[in-house]
Amino acid sequence: MYKQQLLESKPLYYNTNEVCSVWFEACEVWEIRGADLTLSPVHTAAIGRVHEARGISLRFPRFINLRPDRKPEVCT
Repeated sequence: MYKQQLLESKPLYYNTNEVCSVWFEACEVWEIRGADLTLSPVHTAAIGRVHEARGISLRFPRFINLRPDRKPEVCT
């Protein structure tokens, strides 16, 4: 089990326009499921593929399972 690591600022490798008061270091991989995909002006996943200025976000995400067999560096 990993210990959570609070960061003082957003890491440079985080590709997001979100402004958060707290950032965590990625230390676990979670399997999640959502009700639907929706266009998002904040999230940048797949930006330019469906809409030129919006990304895709997951609606109503739910935790399904912890994936100890995967490392955060190889997941999206």
